[in-house]
Amino acid sequence: TVCMPLVKEGRLTALMALHESAPRVWTASELALLTEVTQRSWAHIERVRSLAMAREGEKLFRADLETKVAERTQALERSEKSIRAIIESSHLYAGLLTVDGVLQYANATSLAAILVGQEDIVGMPFWETPWFTGTPRMTDIVKDAVSRVAKGETVAMDMTLNLPTGTRRFDFSMRPVKNSAGEVVAIVPEAIETTARYKVEQALQQAQKMEAIGNLTGGIAHDFNNLLMAVLGSLELLRKRLPDDPVL
Repeated sequence: TVCMPLVKEGRLTALMALHESAPRVWTASELALLTEVTQRSWAHIERVRSLAMAREGEKLFRADLETKVAERTQALERSEKSIRAIIESSHLYAGLLTVDGVLQYANATSLAAILVGQEDIVGMPFWETPWFTGTPRMTDIVKDAVSRVAKGETVAMDMTLNLPTGTRRFDFSMRPVKNSAGEVVAIVPEAIETTARYKVEQALQQAQKMEAIGNLTGGIAHDFNNLLMAVLGSLELLRKRLPDDPVL
């Protein structure tokens, strides 16, 4: 039996044992061959071990990556649900358009105003939706506004719209959504209904007009009363100077 040691960096790393059935003397060439076989065998073992460790590391990495992706996906889903719940329950009319003005999403409040569902209007040009088609010239106004916002501008205006649910007034705006390079990638339209506030303001203005008319009427009546009192006083003085039976 011969045992060939394998020394790496000054330390015994492995032994290669070779057995012969009969006693013999190992020649130098045989020992050199055994040394070569030992080194190559160990190199192969280390390569296999390295590949196994790499596969195990890759497996752990993939498992960790999948876990992180799953956690991130769940977090995004929760965040999306929270944001959607907020938008859906908001009194704000809100939506999402492509840069070309095609409607991608509208919240429940805005849909209720035109008595339709998402499936009825998603994919339509924004200006051709029932929010604007019932109001003269409004489709052209909105189409022009979409074009301006697609170039990076923010648009805001007052609108009075003839909707399926009645005539309503809005503070309407559209703003661009930009990526990290500053390019417009989407458009967000928003509107706040001001119908009730407008009616209150109109009623207040009418009340102020009536109050002004009342003040004017009261002033005129006061001045007329002063004139009338002067006339009555003069007539009273004239009456006292006349005889009891004046000749007509």
